[in-house]
Amino acid sequence: MRFSLASITALSALVGPVFAQNGSSNYVRRAQKSKCTLFIKVENKGSDVDTTSYACTLASSPHSFLEIEGLSDEFFKGSNIISGKSELEFGTGVTVSSNNVITLNERSVSVGTSNNPTAQSTTGVKKTLAIRVIAQDAETTFSAGDIKDEIFGTGVDQVNLSERYDTCSYGELTFEPYVGTTSGGMNVDGVALVTINVNVSGQSNSNIQNAVTTAAAEQIGNLSQEFDYVMLCLPPGTSGGWIAYAYINSYLSVYNDKWCNYPSGQVHEIGHNLGLAHSGESSAYDDQSGMMGYSYSQDEGPRMCFNAAKNRQLGWYDSRTVQINIASEIWEGKITGIANYKDDEITDEKVSVWFNLADQDYYVSFNSKVGNMNSGTVEGGNQVLVHERSQGTGY
Repeated sequence: MRFSLASITALSALVGPVFAQNGSSNYVRRAQKSKCTLFIKVENKGSDVDTTSYACTLASSPHSFLEIEGLSDEFFKGSNIISGKSELEFGTGVTVSSNNVITLNERSVSVGTSNNPTAQSTTGVKKTLAIRVIAQDAETTFSAGDIKDEIFGTGVDQVNLSERYDTCSYGELTFEPYVGTTSGGMNVDGVALVTINVNVSGQSNSNIQNAVTTAAAEQIGNLSQEFDYVMLCLPPGTSGGWIAYAYINSYLSVYNDKWCNYPSGQVHEIGHNLGLAHSGESSAYDDQSGMMGYSYSQDEGPRMCFNAAKNRQLGWYDSRTVQINIASEIWEGKITGIANYKDDEITDEKVSVWFNLADQDYYVSFNSKVGNMNSGTVEGGNQVLVHERSQGTGY
């Protein structure tokens, strides 16, 4: 078992000054109550498999996401959890294992609200850092230069995270590589190299994630404070057939090696950071009209954006979106695709019409399959689409 100085310091902040050993790798906290910020983790395992779990971070170590055990799905569903905003408050008898799992008891846990913002901003220029990882037995396959090009389009790459969000938002939201010297003294040009003193093979992605963020906090600085978004490109060899995952309303997304280079994976996971849920029809991912459905192992595509329900959350087309009261109003007009949003000749046309019925929101749009923006939409190209989601704009 290994503990770095940073991990011991973080653990000490949780457990307080008095300890009692409980087994070989757990410690029991016997001090005043503690709080942690709660996050929803959404993991893409491919083949329509969607795994949602919960993690929390302590104020003393915001880089470490503790996996939660001991709380049922019913507990979370009944607590109106807002990822990144809700807090768990817990008392004595709390254990944290050496692999960053916190075990809680529903009888001694309460849910409160923090002062954190409820969601990430969907406009502006975002300082983004990618991290390439070197472990004892493996390293991220692609070079730092390749990763930078595949995420930010600084070389020959045409379709990538920066290009997609800039194109889909008409410049409202852009992701730029962080260039400069960090508080830890590392000179960074979009991609940082982080070394961890552990083996990757057979380890869970969460264990390696926390090993990387702990090392990065020492080598780079405060990830959540210095950067708007951080993308971890983990080496191959972790356990389970996973593609990528992200934390809702958070700065952090994590990719299984080569998936750090695929634009649909990048856009999808950062979409989760922005508060977007999956888009599905009969399963979690099978709405292929936008980027919150399936992810594709393609380097230069697909060229598509988001569906109408997600567009309302993102807010980029609000000036050409209309809400109607379906019980008392009749709306007549033309609907155009988002690729024509700024066409001066058709400014009277809407990009979507939405209404509420029986606590569900419905969005009507035209999925124009044209131009750099949306020529690669996989499903429903050049058709009128209707999307349904639960009421509101939250996750």
